[in-house]
Amino acid sequence: APEDPSRKVDGDTIIFSAVQERSSAVYQCNASNEYGYLLANAFVNVLAEPPRILTPANKLYQVIADSPALIDCAYFGSPKPEIEWFRGVKGSILRGNEYVFHDNGTLEIPVSQKDSSGTYTCVARNKLGKTQNEVQLEVKDPTMIIKHPEYKVIQRSAQASFECVIKHDPTLIPTVIWLKDNNELPDDERFLVGKDNLTIMNVTDKDDGTYTCIVNTTLDSVSASAVLTVVARPNPPLDLELTGQLERSIELSWVPGEENNSPIKNFVIEYEDGLHEPGVWHYQTEVPGSQTTVQLKLSPYVNYSFRVIAVNEIGRSQPSEPSEQYLTKSANPDENPSNVQGIGSEPDNLVITWESLKGFQSNGPGLQYKVSWRQKDVDDEWTSVVVANVSKYIVSGTPTFVPYEIKVQALNDLGYAPEPSEVIGHSGEDLPMVAPGNVQVHVINSTLAKVHWDPVPLKSVRGHLQGYK
Repeated sequence: APEDPSRKVDGDTIIFSAVQERSSAVYQCNASNEYGYLLANAFVNVLAEPPRILTPANKLYQVIADSPALIDCAYFGSPKPEIEWFRGVKGSILRGNEYVFHDNGTLEIPVSQKDSSGTYTCVARNKLGKTQNEVQLEVKDPTMIIKHPEYKVIQRSAQASFECVIKHDPTLIPTVIWLKDNNELPDDERFLVGKDNLTIMNVTDKDDGTYTCIVNTTLDSVSASAVLTVVARPNPPLDLELTGQLERSIELSWVPGEENNSPIKNFVIEYEDGLHEPGVWHYQTEVPGSQTTVQLKLSPYVNYSFRVIAVNEIGRSQPSEPSEQYLTKSANPDENPSNVQGIGSEPDNLVITWESLKGFQSNGPGLQYKVSWRQKDVDDEWTSVVVANVSKYIVSGTPTFVPYEIKVQALNDLGYAPEPSEVIGHSGEDLPMVAPGNVQVHVINSTLAKVHWDPVPLKSVRGHLQGYK
Protein backbone atom coordinates (compact mmCIF):
# COMPACT_ATOMS: atom_id res chain seq x y z
CA ALA A 1 0.00 0.00 0.00
CA PRO A 2 1.20 3.54 -0.69
CA GLU A 3 2.81 5.42 2.20
CA ASP A 4 0.36 7.35 4.38
CA PRO A 5 1.61 9.52 7.24
CA SER A 6 -1.75 9.10 9.05
CA ARG A 7 -1.07 5.42 9.73
CA LYS A 8 1.75 3.49 11.36
CA VAL A 9 2.42 -0.22 11.81
CA ASP A 10 3.72 -1.19 15.24
CA GLY A 11 4.34 -4.96 15.36
CA ASP A 12 1.00 -6.68 15.06
CA THR A 13 -0.93 -3.38 15.37
CA ILE A 14 -1.81 -0.68 12.85
CA ILE A 15 -2.39 2.74 14.34
CA PHE A 16 -4.41 5.52 12.61
CA SER A 17 -4.02 9.16 13.53
CA ALA A 18 -5.74 12.19 12.04
CA VAL A 19 -8.12 9.85 10.25
CA GLN A 20 -9.17 11.02 6.83
CA GLU A 21 -11.85 9.80 4.48
CA ARG A 22 -9.14 8.18 2.37
CA SER A 23 -8.34 5.94 5.30
CA SER A 24 -11.43 3.91 4.48
CA ALA A 25 -10.22 0.52 3.12
CA VAL A 26 -9.94 -3.23 3.75
CA TYR A 27 -6.77 -3.99 5.67
CA GLN A 28 -5.26 -7.47 5.59
CA CYS A 29 -2.92 -9.04 8.08
CA ASN A 30 -0.71 -11.93 6.86
CA ALA A 31 0.90 -14.24 9.43
CA SER A 32 3.21 -16.92 7.97
CA ASN A 33 6.01 -19.40 8.79
CA GLU A 34 7.78 -22.30 7.05
CA TYR A 35 4.64 -24.36 7.25
CA GLY A 36 2.23 -21.83 5.74
CA TYR A 37 0.31 -18.60 6.43
CA LEU A 38 -2.97 -17.18 7.68
CA LEU A 39 -4.83 -14.06 6.51
CA ALA A 40 -7.21 -11.80 8.50
CA ASN A 41 -9.20 -8.92 7.04
CA ALA A 42 -10.40 -5.72 8.78
CA PHE A 43 -12.70 -3.13 7.23
CA VAL A 44 -12.21 0.48 8.28
CA ASN A 45 -15.00 2.88 7.28
CA VAL A 46 -14.39 6.53 8.15
CA LEU A 47 -17.75 8.28 8.52
CA ALA A 48 -18.20 11.62 6.83
CA GLU A 49 -21.69 13.05 7.52
CA PRO A 50 -22.95 16.61 7.39
CA PRO A 51 -24.84 17.70 10.55
CA ARG A 52 -28.37 16.50 11.16
CA ILE A 53 -30.68 17.77 13.95
CA LEU A 54 -32.92 15.06 15.36
CA THR A 55 -35.17 17.29 17.56
CA PRO A 56 -38.51 17.91 15.77
CA ALA A 57 -38.87 21.35 14.21
CA ASN A 58 -40.95 23.91 16.13
CA LYS A 59 -41.20 21.64 19.14
CA LEU A 60 -43.03 23.44 22.00
CA TYR A 61 -41.50 23.53 25.46
CA GLN A 62 -43.57 24.74 28.43
CA VAL A 63 -42.15 25.50 31.87
CA ILE A 64 -43.14 27.35 35.02
CA ALA A 65 -41.54 30.73 35.77
CA ASP A 66 -38.48 30.60 38.06
CA SER A 67 -37.85 26.95 37.19
CA PRO A 68 -35.15 25.59 34.79
CA ALA A 69 -35.95 25.33 31.07
CA LEU A 70 -34.17 22.56 29.13
CA ILE A 71 -34.42 22.99 25.34
CA ASP A 72 -33.15 20.04 23.27
CA CYS A 73 -31.03 20.05 20.14
CA ALA A 74 -30.27 16.37 19.51
CA TYR A 75 -27.82 16.11 16.62
CA PHE A 76 -25.69 13.74 14.55
CA GLY A 77 -22.76 14.36 12.22
CA SER A 78 -19.17 13.43 11.49
CA PRO A 79 -16.97 15.17 12.28
CA LYS A 80 -18.88 16.06 15.47
CA PRO A 81 -20.80 19.25 14.78
CA GLU A 82 -20.41 22.42 16.80
CA ILE A 83 -23.67 23.69 18.32
CA GLU A 84 -24.70 27.32 18.69
CA TRP A 85 -27.93 28.79 20.00
CA PHE A 86 -29.65 31.98 18.92
CA ARG A 87 -32.67 33.83 20.29
CA GLY A 88 -35.26 34.16 17.58
CA VAL A 89 -34.61 33.29 13.93
CA LYS A 90 -31.98 35.91 13.21
CA GLY A 91 -30.98 36.92 16.71
CA SER A 92 -27.51 37.14 18.16
CA ILE A 93 -25.70 34.11 19.51
CA LEU A 94 -26.51 33.26 23.12
CA ARG A 95 -23.68 33.65 25.61
CA GLY A 96 -23.27 34.48 29.27
CA ASN A 97 -23.91 33.07 32.74
CA GLU A 98 -27.65 33.05 32.32
CA TYR A 99 -27.33 30.05 30.00
CA VAL A 100 -25.79 26.58 30.36
CA PHE A 101 -24.71 24.75 27.16
CA HIS A 102 -24.64 20.97 27.54
CA ASP A 103 -22.44 18.65 25.44
CA ASN A 104 -25.49 16.89 24.02
CA GLY A 105 -26.67 20.17 22.51
CA THR A 106 -29.27 21.01 25.17
CA LEU A 107 -29.67 24.66 26.14
CA GLU A 108 -30.49 25.21 29.80
CA ILE A 109 -31.98 28.41 31.20
CA PRO A 110 -31.51 27.85 34.96
CA VAL A 111 -34.11 30.43 36.04
CA SER A 112 -36.63 31.04 33.30
CA GLN A 113 -38.76 34.16 33.38
CA LYS A 114 -41.86 35.22 31.53
CA ASP A 115 -39.71 37.25 29.09
CA SER A 116 -37.75 34.07 28.30
CA SER A 117 -40.69 32.95 26.16
CA GLY A 118 -40.15 32.92 22.43
CA THR A 119 -38.34 31.19 19.54
CA TYR A 120 -34.91 29.61 19.98
CA THR A 121 -32.73 28.52 17.05
CA CYS A 122 -30.18 25.73 17.25
CA VAL A 123 -27.39 25.70 14.58
CA ALA A 124 -25.20 22.62 14.06
CA ARG A 125 -22.16 22.81 11.74
CA ASN A 126 -19.07 20.85 10.71
CA LYS A 127 -16.77 21.03 7.71
CA LEU A 128 -19.29 19.16 5.61
CA GLY A 129 -22.14 21.63 6.23
CA LYS A 130 -24.56 23.13 8.67
CA THR A 131 -28.24 22.91 9.60
CA GLN A 132 -30.59 24.63 12.05
CA ASN A 133 -33.81 24.02 13.87
CA GLU A 134 -36.30 26.30 15.61
CA VAL A 135 -38.17 25.45 18.80
CA GLN A 136 -40.65 27.39 20.94
CA LEU A 137 -40.51 28.13 24.68
CA GLU A 138 -43.54 29.22 26.73
CA VAL A 139 -43.01 30.29 30.37
CA LYS A 140 -46.18 30.05 32.48
CA ASP A 141 -47.17 31.69 35.74
CA PRO A 142 -46.80 29.30 38.70
CA THR A 143 -49.84 27.79 40.34
CA MET A 144 -50.32 29.14 43.86
CA ILE A 145 -52.64 28.51 46.78
CA ILE A 146 -53.47 32.03 47.90
CA LYS A 147 -55.76 30.97 50.77
CA HIS A 148 -54.55 27.90 52.63
CA PRO A 149 -56.68 25.58 54.73
CA GLU A 150 -56.29 26.47 58.41
CA TYR A 151 -56.07 24.45 61.61
CA LYS A 152 -59.54 23.77 62.98
CA VAL A 153 -60.79 22.78 66.41
CA ILE A 154 -64.42 21.76 65.98
CA GLN A 155 -66.92 20.42 68.46
CA ARG A 156 -68.46 17.04 67.77
CA SER A 157 -71.62 17.27 65.59
CA ALA A 158 -70.67 20.75 64.32
CA GLN A 159 -69.53 21.67 60.79
CA ALA A 160 -65.91 22.05 59.61
CA SER A 161 -64.84 23.88 56.47
CA PHE A 162 -61.39 24.16 54.86
CA GLU A 163 -60.63 26.70 52.14
CA CYS A 164 -58.21 26.18 49.24
CA VAL A 165 -58.32 29.23 46.97
CA ILE A 166 -55.90 29.05 44.01
CA LYS A 167 -54.36 31.33 41.40
CA HIS A 168 -53.00 29.85 38.15
CA ASP A 169 -51.87 30.64 34.61
CA PRO A 170 -54.99 31.19 32.49
CA THR A 171 -53.70 28.79 29.81
CA LEU A 172 -53.40 25.89 32.28
CA ILE A 173 -56.31 23.87 33.60
CA PRO A 174 -55.92 22.94 37.28
CA THR A 175 -57.43 19.96 39.04
CA VAL A 176 -57.98 20.00 42.81
CA ILE A 177 -57.84 16.84 44.94
CA TRP A 178 -58.53 16.58 48.68
CA LEU A 179 -56.88 13.91 50.82
CA LYS A 180 -57.35 12.83 54.42
CA ASP A 181 -54.19 11.53 56.09
CA ASN A 182 -52.65 11.10 52.60
CA ASN A 183 -55.50 8.85 51.47
CA GLU A 184 -58.66 9.48 49.48
CA LEU A 185 -61.53 11.14 51.32
CA PRO A 186 -63.97 8.70 52.95
CA ASP A 187 -66.92 7.70 50.78
CA ASP A 188 -69.33 9.63 52.98
CA GLU A 189 -72.05 12.06 51.94
CA ARG A 190 -71.07 14.30 54.86
CA PHE A 191 -67.96 15.34 52.87
CA LEU A 192 -68.86 18.10 50.41
CA VAL A 193 -66.14 19.23 47.94
CA GLY A 194 -66.77 22.70 46.49
CA LYS A 195 -64.89 24.78 43.95
CA ASP A 196 -62.45 26.13 46.52
CA ASN A 197 -63.40 24.44 49.80
CA LEU A 198 -64.08 21.20 51.62
CA THR A 199 -66.97 21.04 54.09
CA ILE A 200 -67.56 18.24 56.59
CA MET A 201 -71.05 18.10 58.02
CA ASN A 202 -71.97 16.69 61.43
CA VAL A 203 -68.35 16.11 62.46
CA THR A 204 -67.54 12.89 64.34
CA ASP A 205 -64.46 11.69 66.23
CA LYS A 206 -63.27 9.63 63.25
CA ASP A 207 -62.96 12.84 61.20
CA ASP A 208 -59.85 13.79 63.21
CA GLY A 209 -56.82 14.05 60.92
CA THR A 210 -54.78 16.01 58.39
CA TYR A 211 -56.59 17.31 55.30
CA THR A 212 -54.53 18.17 52.23
CA CYS A 213 -55.51 20.20 49.18
CA ILE A 214 -53.46 19.21 46.10
CA VAL A 215 -53.59 21.35 42.95
CA ASN A 216 -52.16 19.77 39.76
CA THR A 217 -51.56 21.18 36.27
CA THR A 218 -49.63 19.64 33.40
CA LEU A 219 -46.57 21.60 34.53
CA ASP A 220 -46.64 21.92 38.31
CA SER A 221 -48.24 20.78 41.53
CA VAL A 222 -48.77 22.56 44.86
CA SER A 223 -50.36 21.44 48.11
CA ALA A 224 -51.35 22.74 51.52
CA SER A 225 -52.48 20.88 54.63
CA ALA A 226 -54.34 21.60 57.84
CA VAL A 227 -55.26 19.52 60.87
CA LEU A 228 -58.81 18.99 62.08
CA THR A 229 -59.15 18.28 65.78
CA VAL A 230 -62.59 17.15 66.91
CA VAL A 231 -63.31 18.09 70.51
CA ALA A 232 -66.16 17.29 72.88
CA ARG A 233 -67.06 17.35 76.53
CA PRO A 234 -65.09 14.77 78.53
CA ASN A 235 -66.41 11.31 79.15
CA PRO A 236 -67.59 10.70 82.74
CA PRO A 237 -64.99 9.62 85.32
CA LEU A 238 -64.93 5.94 86.22
CA ASP A 239 -64.29 3.56 89.13
CA LEU A 240 -65.05 5.82 92.12
CA GLU A 241 -63.59 4.44 95.34
CA LEU A 242 -63.91 5.51 98.99
CA THR A 243 -60.99 4.87 101.35
CA GLY A 244 -59.73 6.13 104.71
CA GLN A 245 -63.19 6.43 106.24
CA LEU A 246 -63.25 8.61 109.39
CA GLU A 247 -66.06 10.30 111.33
CA ARG A 248 -65.45 13.71 109.72
CA SER A 249 -63.46 12.91 106.54
CA ILE A 250 -63.02 10.39 103.74
CA GLU A 251 -60.81 10.02 100.66
CA LEU A 252 -62.42 9.75 97.23
CA SER A 253 -60.49 8.59 94.13
CA TRP A 254 -61.50 8.04 90.51
CA VAL A 255 -60.19 7.30 87.00
CA PRO A 256 -60.62 10.10 84.42
CA GLY A 257 -62.65 9.38 81.30
CA GLU A 258 -61.54 10.31 77.77
CA GLU A 259 -60.64 14.00 77.37
CA ASN A 260 -61.89 14.05 73.74
CA ASN A 261 -59.01 16.28 72.55
CA SER A 262 -59.68 19.04 75.09
CA PRO A 263 -57.69 18.79 78.34
CA ILE A 264 -59.68 18.38 81.55
CA LYS A 265 -59.42 21.64 83.53
CA ASN A 266 -61.01 20.48 86.78
CA PHE A 267 -63.21 17.89 88.46
CA VAL A 268 -66.37 18.84 90.36
CA ILE A 269 -67.35 16.62 93.28
CA GLU A 270 -71.01 16.46 94.29
CA TYR A 271 -72.71 14.61 97.14
CA GLU A 272 -76.18 13.24 97.83
CA ASP A 273 -77.63 12.93 101.34
CA GLY A 274 -79.71 9.78 101.06
CA LEU A 275 -81.02 10.27 104.60
CA HIS A 276 -82.43 13.80 104.37
CA GLU A 277 -82.64 14.67 100.64
CA PRO A 278 -82.48 11.54 98.51
CA GLY A 279 -82.12 12.26 94.80
CA VAL A 280 -80.81 15.81 95.33
CA TRP A 281 -77.14 16.42 94.49
CA HIS A 282 -75.17 19.25 96.10
CA TYR A 283 -71.84 20.86 95.23
CA GLN A 284 -69.07 19.69 97.57
CA THR A 285 -65.77 20.91 96.09
CA GLU A 286 -63.64 20.88 92.96
CA VAL A 287 -60.00 20.03 92.20
CA PRO A 288 -57.60 20.67 89.28
CA GLY A 289 -57.75 18.36 86.27
CA SER A 290 -54.39 16.82 87.17
CA GLN A 291 -55.78 15.49 90.46
CA THR A 292 -57.68 12.21 90.81
CA THR A 293 -58.01 11.96 94.60
CA VAL A 294 -59.44 14.34 97.18
CA GLN A 295 -59.87 14.39 100.96
CA LEU A 296 -63.48 15.36 101.71
CA LYS A 297 -64.80 16.90 104.93
CA LEU A 298 -67.95 15.21 106.24
CA SER A 299 -70.81 16.18 108.53
CA PRO A 300 -72.33 13.84 111.12
CA TYR A 301 -75.56 11.98 110.51
CA VAL A 302 -75.42 12.08 106.68
CA ASN A 303 -75.75 9.08 104.37
CA TYR A 304 -73.24 10.21 101.74
CA SER A 305 -72.90 9.20 98.09
CA PHE A 306 -70.47 11.01 95.81
CA ARG A 307 -70.19 11.54 92.08
CA VAL A 308 -67.56 13.31 89.94
CA ILE A 309 -68.00 15.55 86.89
CA ALA A 310 -65.09 16.37 84.52
CA VAL A 311 -64.90 19.86 82.98
CA ASN A 312 -62.96 21.01 79.89
CA GLU A 313 -63.17 24.04 77.57
CA ILE A 314 -66.19 22.54 75.84
CA GLY A 315 -68.26 21.89 78.93
CA ARG A 316 -69.11 19.43 81.70
CA SER A 317 -69.20 15.68 81.34
CA GLN A 318 -72.14 13.59 82.39
CA PRO A 319 -71.85 12.71 86.10
CA SER A 320 -70.02 9.53 87.00
CA GLU A 321 -71.87 6.61 88.50
CA PRO A 322 -72.40 7.29 92.24
CA SER A 323 -69.94 5.92 94.74
CA GLU A 324 -70.94 3.49 97.45
CA GLN A 325 -72.83 5.04 100.38
CA TYR A 326 -71.20 6.06 103.65
CA LEU A 327 -73.27 6.89 106.76
CA THR A 328 -71.53 9.12 109.30
CA LYS A 329 -72.21 8.87 113.04
CA SER A 330 -74.51 11.30 114.85
CA ALA A 331 -73.11 14.16 116.96
CA ASN A 332 -74.17 17.36 118.72
CA PRO A 333 -75.02 20.18 116.30
CA ASP A 334 -71.95 22.18 115.26
CA GLU A 335 -73.81 25.38 114.58
CA ASN A 336 -76.88 27.38 115.56
CA PRO A 337 -79.59 28.94 113.41
CA SER A 338 -78.63 32.10 111.54
CA ASN A 339 -80.37 35.41 110.89
CA VAL A 340 -82.05 35.52 114.30
CA GLN A 341 -84.36 38.56 114.63
CA GLY A 342 -86.89 39.93 117.10
CA ILE A 343 -89.57 42.31 115.80
CA GLY A 344 -93.03 42.82 117.30
CA SER A 345 -96.08 42.52 115.08
CA GLU A 346 -98.43 43.93 117.75
CA PRO A 347 -97.87 46.51 120.52
CA ASP A 348 -97.83 43.70 123.11
CA ASN A 349 -95.76 40.94 121.46
CA LEU A 350 -92.28 39.98 120.28
CA VAL A 351 -91.93 37.77 117.16
CA ILE A 352 -88.65 35.83 117.20
CA THR A 353 -87.61 34.34 113.80
CA TRP A 354 -84.56 32.42 112.54
CA GLU A 355 -83.31 30.41 109.58
CA SER A 356 -83.54 26.72 110.36
CA LEU A 357 -80.61 24.37 109.95
CA LYS A 358 -80.47 22.27 106.78
CA GLY A 359 -81.01 18.56 107.11
CA PHE A 360 -77.33 17.54 107.21
CA GLN A 361 -76.55 20.41 109.66
CA SER A 362 -78.65 18.72 112.33
CA ASN A 363 -75.78 16.25 112.99
CA GLY A 364 -78.27 13.78 114.40
CA PRO A 365 -81.93 12.86 114.91
CA GLY A 366 -84.40 14.91 116.96
CA LEU A 367 -83.44 18.43 115.82
CA GLN A 368 -85.06 21.15 117.99
CA TYR A 369 -84.48 24.81 118.89
CA LYS A 370 -84.17 26.36 122.32
CA VAL A 371 -85.54 29.92 122.06
CA SER A 372 -84.50 32.28 124.90
CA TRP A 373 -85.31 35.93 125.63
CA ARG A 374 -85.16 38.55 128.37
CA GLN A 375 -85.81 42.28 128.58
CA LYS A 376 -82.65 44.29 128.11
CA ASP A 377 -81.30 46.45 130.90
CA VAL A 378 -83.64 44.75 133.38
CA ASP A 379 -82.37 42.25 135.90
CA ASP A 380 -84.56 39.42 134.55
CA GLU A 381 -83.81 35.73 134.16
CA TRP A 382 -83.85 34.15 130.68
CA THR A 383 -87.16 32.69 129.60
CA SER A 384 -86.79 29.66 127.30
CA VAL A 385 -88.94 27.29 125.27
CA VAL A 386 -87.93 24.32 123.10
CA VAL A 387 -89.68 24.02 119.73
CA ALA A 388 -89.30 21.76 116.68
CA ASN A 389 -90.08 21.98 112.98
CA VAL A 390 -90.67 25.77 113.12
CA SER A 391 -88.61 28.90 112.50
CA LYS A 392 -90.72 31.39 114.47
CA TYR A 393 -91.90 31.89 118.05
CA ILE A 394 -94.25 34.64 119.36
CA VAL A 395 -93.80 35.99 122.87
CA SER A 396 -97.08 37.59 124.05
CA GLY A 397 -97.83 40.13 126.81
CA THR A 398 -94.73 42.27 126.33
CA PRO A 399 -94.48 45.97 127.08
CA THR A 400 -94.71 48.21 124.02
CA PHE A 401 -91.47 48.79 122.17
CA VAL A 402 -88.83 47.71 124.63
CA PRO A 403 -85.50 46.04 123.74
CA TYR A 404 -85.00 42.31 124.29
CA GLU A 405 -81.94 40.09 124.32
CA ILE A 406 -82.63 37.03 122.18
CA LYS A 407 -80.80 33.81 121.37
CA VAL A 408 -81.72 30.58 119.57
CA GLN A 409 -79.74 27.39 120.19
CA ALA A 410 -79.91 24.12 118.19
CA LEU A 411 -80.09 20.74 119.92
CA ASN A 412 -80.69 17.13 118.96
CA ASP A 413 -80.92 13.74 120.68
CA LEU A 414 -77.20 13.84 121.45
CA GLY A 415 -77.07 17.31 122.97
CA TYR A 416 -76.77 21.04 122.41
CA ALA A 417 -74.85 23.11 119.89
CA PRO A 418 -72.30 25.63 121.22
CA GLU A 419 -73.69 28.60 123.17
CA PRO A 420 -75.27 31.00 120.61
CA SER A 421 -74.56 34.69 120.32
CA GLU A 422 -77.20 37.18 121.47
CA VAL A 423 -79.07 39.65 119.28
CA ILE A 424 -81.16 42.66 120.23
CA GLY A 425 -84.79 42.90 119.15
CA HIS A 426 -87.79 45.08 120.06
CA SER A 427 -91.34 44.32 121.00
CA GLY A 428 -94.15 45.82 118.93
CA GLU A 429 -94.69 49.53 118.32
CA ASP A 430 -97.73 51.68 119.03
CA LEU A 431 -98.88 55.20 118.10
CA PRO A 432 -96.86 58.08 119.59
CA MET A 433 -98.36 59.30 122.88
CA VAL A 434 -97.83 63.08 122.40
CA ALA A 435 -97.54 65.55 119.55
CA PRO A 436 -94.70 68.07 119.13
CA GLY A 437 -95.16 71.26 121.16
CA ASN A 438 -94.20 74.96 120.91
CA VAL A 439 -94.87 75.07 117.17
CA GLN A 440 -93.80 78.44 115.68
CA VAL A 441 -94.13 79.74 112.14
CA HIS A 442 -92.01 82.58 110.73
CA VAL A 443 -93.03 83.87 107.28
CA ILE A 444 -89.99 84.76 105.20
CA ASN A 445 -91.77 85.81 101.96
CA SER A 446 -94.85 84.99 99.92
CA THR A 447 -93.55 81.49 99.04
CA LEU A 448 -91.35 80.57 101.99
CA ALA A 449 -91.97 80.05 105.71
CA LYS A 450 -89.89 78.61 108.52
CA VAL A 451 -91.54 76.21 111.02
CA HIS A 452 -90.00 75.32 114.40
CA TRP A 453 -91.16 72.89 117.14
CA ASP A 454 -89.89 71.11 120.20
CA PRO A 455 -89.10 67.36 119.69
CA VAL A 456 -91.21 64.83 121.57
CA PRO A 457 -89.61 62.70 124.33
CA LEU A 458 -88.30 59.42 122.87
CA LYS A 459 -90.22 57.36 125.44
CA SER A 460 -93.46 58.80 124.16
CA VAL A 461 -92.72 57.72 120.55
CA ARG A 462 -93.28 54.02 121.39
CA GLY A 463 -91.37 52.90 118.31
CA HIS A 464 -88.61 53.88 115.90
CA LEU A 465 -88.96 57.60 115.20
CA GLN A 466 -89.26 57.92 111.43
CA GLY A 467 -89.81 61.69 111.25
CA TYR A 468 -92.34 64.50 111.65
CA LYS A 469 -95.18 65.19 109.24
